[in-house]
Amino acid sequence: MHVQVNVPYSTRPAIRENPAQILVRDVSKSYSGIRVLDGVSLEIEKGEFVVLIGPSGGGKTTLLKLLNKLILPDSGSIYLDGHLTAPVSGDKLRRGIGYVIQGGGLFPHMTVADNISIMMKVKGASVADIDDRVRAMLSMVDLPMSVMDEYPCQLSGGQQQRVGVARAFATDPSIILMDEPFSALDPLTRQDLQDQILALHRQSGKTIVFVTHDMDEAIKLADRIAIIQHGKVIQYDTPANILATPASDFVTRFIGRAQRVSATLEAGRQQMEEGGAS
Repeated sequence: MHVQVNVPYSTRPAIRENPAQILVRDVSKSYSGIRVLDGVSLEIEKGEFVVLIGPSGGGKTTLLKLLNKLILPDSGSIYLDGHLTAPVSGDKLRRGIGYVIQGGGLFPHMTVADNISIMMKVKGASVADIDDRVRAMLSMVDLPMSVMDEYPCQLSGGQQQRVGVARAFATDPSIILMDEPFSALDPLTRQDLQDQILALHRQSGKTIVFVTHDMDEAIKLADRIAIIQHGKVIQYDTPANILATPASDFVTRFIGRAQRVSATLEAGRQQMEEGGAS
C-alpha cells in the first residue's frame, strides 16, 4: 500500500538520492545543558516497523518528539518523504502523522467517537464520513460500537489503548509514532495488542516507529531495532542480527534476557515438532 503523508510540505525540491521515508541526519538535542541526543542519524524505509529501545533517559522519546515536531533539534536535519521538515509548522506536520502514547492520550472530557474523530474534524470531514470512519476504526481495533458514546474513564486500560490506536489510524497517515503504548498494561492485554498492531502493520503497510523498554517486545514487533544509549544509536539492525552479533558489551547485556526467552521459545517449538513427528 502506497500512501503519501498528507502534509503541505515546503516547495523546496525533495532529496532524490535517498529513498528513506524518514531520514534523521546528525541530530542533537540538549535539555538544560544536558545532551540527550548526540549526533543521531537514522534511516527508516517506507513500510518498516522500527523499534527504538534503550535505558531510561537515553533519548528514545526525545527522538520521537523530534519526528513529530513537538520539540525542535539543536542541530541536524529531519526529512519526511525526502522533504526537510524545518520549514513546515508543527501543526501542519502532525496532521499527517499518527501518534499513540501510553494510556492512549485520550481527552477525558470527550467521548470515544469524538476522540477518534478529532483530527478528521480539524481537516473538515463531513458528519457522515466521520461516523463511517469511527465505526470502521472501532471494528479495526476489535471494539464494540457500544463504546462510541462512552468516556475514557469508563474503559479499561486495554480499551483506552485501542481507542488511541484507532485515533492514530483514523486520518490514514502513512507514518505512525508510538511511545511505549503498551507498557502499563497487563501481560495478556499487552500480548493481544502486540499481535493486533502487527496485523495492522501488515495490512496497512504504514511506517511505524515504536518506543519500548522491553527487548522481547522489540524482537517480536520490529523489522529493525535501534538501540540507543547516552543519546547515541549503538546498533541499528534486524532482531536476528542483533541477537547473533551484538555490537558492544552493553548490547550483549541489554539483550541477555531476550536471548534466553528466544532460546526457550525455540526449544519449546522444537519439542512440539519432535512430539508431533513421533
